[in-house]
Amino acid sequence: EGVRDDIEAWRVKPIAGGVLMFNDYGNGPFPGVKKAVQELAASTPEGTDGITPIGMPRHGNVYVTIGPSQPSNSFALASAPVPAPVPAPVATGACGHPTECTGPCAGLLKVILDNRKRSTWNVYYDEVADFLTSRGARRVVEIGTAWGGLAKRLLDKVPGLELHVVDPFLSGYDKKDLQSHIYENIQKQFNLDGEAFSKVYAQAMAYDQGTTNGFGCRYVLHHKLSLEAAPEFSEGSVDGVFIDGLHT
Repeated sequence: EGVRDDIEAWRVKPIAGGVLMFNDYGNGPFPGVKKAVQELAASTPEGTDGITPIGMPRHGNVYVTIGPSQPSNSFALASAPVPAPVPAPVATGACGHPTECTGPCAGLLKVILDNRKRSTWNVYYDEVADFLTSRGARRVVEIGTAWGGLAKRLLDKVPGLELHVVDPFLSGYDKKDLQSHIYENIQKQFNLDGEAFSKVYAQAMAYDQGTTNGFGCRYVLHHKLSLEAAPEFSEGSVDGVFIDGLHT
């Protein structure tokens, strides 16, 4: 249901001929992803034949090309994306990214970077980057960023890309999701409640990507649920949306 909700909220956001991209298509414990993607594809001119792998099929990434945007009655749309600042009190620079990351933030950042380096997800990052580069993508939304590895690779490899990342960084959001359990363990490790964990994680991520890595205003973190972020984007305002995980 969560993937269906994301599709409903975001399918009108790409330009005509833009794409919705999905991870975990037919893989692992998420059979609902495949079903939701097939339902989406069936509503497009190409039908389910339009479900196309991004890179190696075994990596579980696919895309569906979206036709001309249709008006949606479900969401009030802003005229342009509005960057979501990291919750105060955090000193920020010109692009809204934190200028410091100390205490729990520094500890969480180390955990994030360690996991990013050894994540098995690294195997498909170049495939997604090459796909977006081949399409000349300039503005993309990533829903669910986890350790931030895909975001960094896209910003490193896709020329001039403006990447909007949507993630509430919630622990315990799904008992069936391994990442949910990992977040819970990290939260306990740092002795933080759920709200504090979410805020500090967001601070660490924005500090790393926006400040340390120097991506600046090319990287925009929307620290919120997917359905809360969707109204901030007008119809036909992005080249593609990468939906990865449950963040509705």
